[in-house]
Amino acid sequence: MRGSVFKRCSCPVRRDERGRKLTCPKQHGSWSYKVDVPEAAAGRRKQLVKGGFPTKRDAEEAMADALAKAARGQLVLPSRLTVGGYLEQWLAVVRPSLAAAAWTNYRSCLKLYVWPHLEDVPLTKLTGAMITSLYGAL
Repeated sequence: MRGSVFKRCSCPVRRDERGRKLTCPKQHGSWSYKVDVPEAAAGRRKQLVKGGFPTKRDAEEAMADALAKAARGQLVLPSRLTVGGYLEQWLAVVRPSLAAAAWTNYRSCLKLYVWPHLEDVPLTKLTGAMITSLYGAL
């Protein structure tokens, strides 16, 4: 896997004599990194881009961390899937393996207790504190 670090600013693009982009020499803007990550569908390219780093070194360190996590299979890619959407998918997957009464009970408990509190939370943003708060509300 590979990655690159680049600077973002609102200045017009500058190029060298060979036509390559040059990094803005001014002390404004922020640094970002881009990492190629493995995709589930073979042959498809996917990139993870993160920005907002104040220095190039910070961006390089974050990129190295992301590459290491990707190599270990621990990199979590951003997703728009919410807790409610995930739980709906989960219910559909486990339905064939459960008795009808058990599946109905799971669905009822989720709709009554979990969905009102966590339905719209993005799955990648779910924290232990949110779950603890749900338990406190119950």
